[in-house]
Amino acid sequence: MRFVAVLLILLVGTGPRDSKAQDASVLLERAKSELAEGRPGNAVTILDRAVSRDGNNPEIHFLLATALADSSVADMDRARKAIDRAIDLEPENVAYLEMKLELMPSATSGFLPFVREQRRINLANHILDIDSTSAAANEEIAIRAYREFREYHKAITFPRFRSVPNRADIFDISWLRTQMPELDLSDRARENSDKAVLYFGRAISSDPTRKSTYRWLASVFALREDYEAFGELLKTMRSNMTDSPEMLLYMGYVAFRDASQEDAGRYFDRALSLMNEEEALVFKSVAPILRPDADQPRTDAITDNYWESRDPRLLTEINERRLEHFARMVYADLAFGGMPSGSVGWDTEQGRIYVRYGEPLQDVVIRVDRDRGFFAGDDAESFNIWDYGDYKFVFDKPVEMEEYRSYSPSAIAMTDWGKYDYVIISRNTIRKTPERFDHDPNVARVEFPYLVSRFKGKDGLTDIFVPFGVQVPYKPRRGGLRMPLKTGAFLLTDSVGVVEEKRKDVSLLESYQILEFNETTTWIDVHGLTAPPGAYFLSVEFETETGAIVGFHRSEVEAPDWGASGLATSDILLAYNIEEAEQGEPVPEGFIQRNDLIIQPAPWGVFRTDQPLYFYLEAYNLTIGTDDLSKYAIEAALVENKDEGGLGNLINRIFGRRSSDGVSVRFEGSGTSAEHGQYLILDATEETPGTYVLVVRFTDAVSGDTVEKRRVLILE
Repeated sequence: MRFVAVLLILLVGTGPRDSKAQDASVLLERAKSELAEGRPGNAVTILDRAVSRDGNNPEIHFLLATALADSSVADMDRARKAIDRAIDLEPENVAYLEMKLELMPSATSGFLPFVREQRRINLANHILDIDSTSAAANEEIAIRAYREFREYHKAITFPRFRSVPNRADIFDISWLRTQMPELDLSDRARENSDKAVLYFGRAISSDPTRKSTYRWLASVFALREDYEAFGELLKTMRSNMTDSPEMLLYMGYVAFRDASQEDAGRYFDRALSLMNEEEALVFKSVAPILRPDADQPRTDAITDNYWESRDPRLLTEINERRLEHFARMVYADLAFGGMPSGSVGWDTEQGRIYVRYGEPLQDVVIRVDRDRGFFAGDDAESFNIWDYGDYKFVFDKPVEMEEYRSYSPSAIAMTDWGKYDYVIISRNTIRKTPERFDHDPNVARVEFPYLVSRFKGKDGLTDIFVPFGVQVPYKPRRGGLRMPLKTGAFLLTDSVGVVEEKRKDVSLLESYQILEFNETTTWIDVHGLTAPPGAYFLSVEFETETGAIVGFHRSEVEAPDWGASGLATSDILLAYNIEEAEQGEPVPEGFIQRNDLIIQPAPWGVFRTDQPLYFYLEAYNLTIGTDDLSKYAIEAALVENKDEGGLGNLINRIFGRRSSDGVSVRFEGSGTSAEHGQYLILDATEETPGTYVLVVRFTDAVSGDTVEKRRVLILE
């Protein structure tokens, strides 16, 4: 009986507590289910009840911290208190300590950022003392090293810099380096980047699916321009994770830097297809390179047309400008994002400039010695100078900030240094030059000549002829030269993209199209385009069959409104030969037919003195006289190219027959039409080699109106 009594006492004494613990365990499992099904708010309610039943169960507090930290709940103060309680109950639990590390405030600008950062590092080291494989703790140590690396990447300092010299531009790096010794800080940068790579590598080894670690390590390799190591990292990432937009963007970036543009385009397109609509729009948008006051494209089609208008090589399947933009966006995020402020890299001040202009010619960080100062009244600890040659941007970073900002002098320094306000300078630069892109193909790019001549076409359109030349090794005695080429000429606008295009694939370069000059042998061909009145970009391109040699030019061209009243003329079409066309005679390749003439155009203004100089011109809107005839006069002069004032006087003297300098010719005629085409020949055999100007004046003898056109050419 005594045994039964004792047992009853024990049951009475322990029953309620055990019952509460059991209830708490049941509630804990229910909370886990709610979290797994994406309902953290419900989990918090259940876990609060579990805490009231068993406040000494660390797992309940840990799970409560997890639920409270969810973005849909986001009660960070309560989450930190909950994880602190879990650690109080189980101090050596690595999972709890890692959660505390995740919930600790970052070292952002504000109160005691350095104290906060040191607390995070101390906690990470404590975790590593318990478990050296902790991915979170290794990543935290690596992030600290990465930030130090970024601070000293491309950094120098001037140990003897005691005052500001009386100099026009204190941010002229080349000049500064001639005035005082500099101290290169690359060793400190290298030491920290190696440490970052080591600890990030340990984190990945411990948890190969940890996406954040890959992002940080990708930033290191992007800044170091170590694309081989970047590629190896992506192999590891791909073998441990399914395709994600971030990974595919990195793969596209590395392929782009390795000049594998087709692969880069494929990876970027795949990344865009996996993004949600909002994310994809950010990457595809042309807004980051437009003038700030420009109209924003309203549809995907308009955006695509804009990118097409910026494509430097329309003969290829790849839009090199669009690829460059994607690569800049990826680099901007890797290089300028990831700071505690949470800013996306391309949305920082430096990121926005980089997306517009790409890599500067000079990128230098000047670390400031606070005891000596740089500008009176400024509180920057470093300046970052980006020099693009014809303009530059200067950023500064005060001690309490993580990100660089456009430099603006302090109120104290404003009197002397207002001219260095790069907030204003940057704004003006972007307004004048919204973006920059100089395509440098990973093949041999060669220069080639082309000239544009515009004529009135049918139905108010403009006929635009683009003769061009490609240098070839020799002129065959007969037949042709087997040298397969792709050629093209394209008219584009920002809003429409390609308006008109002509392409040719040529396998045999005909001998009659190949001309020999003093220093080159050139195959000559022509593309004819038609367009309504307006402003266009003209792209002229060629490439060899293998794509190993390319040439491309982009220029602006205006299609005139031929319907306007008054005398008008076409451009001067320079030619090597002009003949009257026989009825039904086919036009040979590389020739132009206008009216009853077949013309072999000159793609550059180079003529030998021992050959005749042909040119062709058309006049429009001639006045019909009372005798039902139009009457006109054409005067042409070839004069040595001099300064503008002297040249104009010389031309007037030649046309007025008051000078024997230069070559001139005059032709008078009449007709029944208000339009007339005329070709003339100049004999330049007596002229010395050099640069000349061909001036043609067309006069309507009925109305007295005169139009003058000019072309620069070279005699050799």
